Amino acid sequence: MAGTDEALRTLCAELYAGRQQVLAGRLEGEGLDPGRAGTAAGQVLALLEGAVLLASVRRGREPLDHARHAVRHLLGAAQDHAGTA
Repeated sequence: MAGTDEALRTLCAELYAGRQQVLAGRLEGEGLDPGRAGTAAGQVLALLEGAVLLASVRRGREPLDHARHAVRHLLGAAQDHAGTA
């Protein structure tokens, strides 16, 4: 529906952008530079949104568990990079 209703699509885009911005701010507070924090925040949101969809379709939590591990790895790598930059 969001693909055919422009107002709904715009609202969804704004909400996701807001979520990404909040998460990026938190990551910056943890020491990531703003560009890297914004990228990592987008990656985390994509992982989580995909995992929620798959968990719903599969009626199981395994995709959420996989996403949790992937997010930890992603953020750990981002933190390691921030520490060496």
